[in-house]
Amino acid sequence: MNFKIAHISDLHINRKNKELTERYDKLVKSISKNKIDHLFITGDIVHNPFEGDYNTVIKKLKKYGYFSRDRLSVCIGNHEIYGGAEHGGKSYLFPTQCKNTNKRKRIQEFCNYFCDTFPENRKIFPYAKEIGDFVIFGINSVADWSLDGNPIGSNGEITNKELTQLKKLLNNKIFTEKIKIVLIHHHFYYTSLNNDEVFSNWLYSERDTMQLHNSKNIINLFREYGIKLVFHGHTHINENYKMNDITFFNTSGCLLPFTKKHKYEYATLTL
Repeated sequence: MNFKIAHISDLHINRKNKELTERYDKLVKSISKNKIDHLFITGDIVHNPFEGDYNTVIKKLKKYGYFSRDRLSVCIGNHEIYGGAEHGGKSYLFPTQCKNTNKRKRIQEFCNYFCDTFPENRKIFPYAKEIGDFVIFGINSVADWSLDGNPIGSNGEITNKELTQLKKLLNNKIFTEKIKIVLIHHHFYYTSLNNDEVFSNWLYSERDTMQLHNSKNIINLFREYGIKLVFHGHTHINENYKMNDITFFNTSGCLLPFTKKHKYEYATLTL
């Protein structure tokens, strides 16, 4: 079975930003024209978790035939939980806003919006979804708020409870012979792998607020269970790289690239 995948991430849709929503429409239209079988979106789909912005995203996915269990898989990003800081003089309020956010409620709201794309037997993270010869694991990597470890909500961590749930899914003997694919929002490196100066300087400056705290443990878990393909976002750049025999795909620069060339691209892969 050939399986043609497209991967996009970090759309940051705001329905009031007409230029961005038009760019998003062209993006999904292009994916449709390329006859993609399945679309991955790895978090920060909206800039703030507002109903109108979710509806804007979903409307376009339905328009091009991608809002269904067998054609779309998603995971959650930090903006779906904590939102984004307000520009201007009130940005200092953002850490307190993050502190007062009901993380569990925001995760449930996200799952409710995208429930038609989740497995029928599990509409929460982590999940495992079978499609032909493949099984897709959707993971929540957004860390709990803390003043020291996650003051502005953008750092990542998989809780011990969710790691235990993930191990249980990975242990399912039904998945033994299938190709295992992981969708997660956060990236797995501390310094830039890219030679773009603009991006490298930005990522280095954000090294304490954009990291996956237990990344080594997560990679070891992936290796233990034979996961070879990981799709993520978060850094607003498009790149592929390998670590510990695992191939990572990052297409978080599809609409808002943080690079000097500022190219809008997305990844496709045929398995």
